Amino acid sequence: MTRSKLSENLFCAPLSRPYRCKLSRNLSRKLSCKLSRQLGLVAAVVVSCAVSGCMAPSEVNFERYTLTQDVAPEAYLNDYDIKLSLAPILNQGGVVLQMSDVTLRPARNFRYSANLGDELTLLLSDELHQAHAPRNLSYEAYVAKFQGTTTGEALVTVAFRVRAQAEPVTAFSAIRQRGESIELPVLWGKAYEHNSTISADGYSALVQALKTNFRVVAQSFAQDVNRELPDGKPPKTARRARR
Repeated sequence: MTRSKLSENLFCAPLSRPYRCKLSRNLSRKLSCKLSRQLGLVAAVVVSCAVSGCMAPSEVNFERYTLTQDVAPEAYLNDYDIKLSLAPILNQGGVVLQMSDVTLRPARNFRYSANLGDELTLLLSDELHQAHAPRNLSYEAYVAKFQGTTTGEALVTVAFRVRAQAEPVTAFSAIRQRGESIELPVLWGKAYEHNSTISADGYSALVQALKTNFRVVAQSFAQDVNRELPDGKPPKTARRARR
């Protein structure tokens, strides 16, 4: 047999049936393994996104919301004694949405530019200053609600309590130096609530509505303090009634 004929037989002759079956099985097995690896990689990416909350770049929000941009500079110098605390869910930095009667969700990307408690304290101090509320009192505030709802409402609820300030006497100073605490008497307290419908879609409209509602609450509180505790003391009739 010539060399050309041998080459033709080697490279052009049809494969036997057993060899074709073996080659087909090997090829199928390789394709199956490769496809399984690719599907496994896709599944891993999907699970990772579900756990970590993957977000398209267009959905990431880099804006931060402030409540005190329009506050006069002198408001930062007010010397009111204010102790304001937040409900735990409000103290996480994100704008909070109420999803149901028992579900609250702080936003991860829509956040306040500063500590929310500090911002609300400044707003309250500003309203007390504008109302000429007494400065010889200690003001306590607990913000129970400062959140939006899925139905388009802005909810604000704050409980206030007013205490007498400690007299700057030597005995009191000595007690404080020893590390002992004094529970000052509560002169007056009241809870306020103000809700409104958000005028537009978006977190900016929600934050603006929450700010407005808090100012309404703080203004009402400051006016009531002036009426209930003129000059920082209960009215004489109230003092007689307590006796």
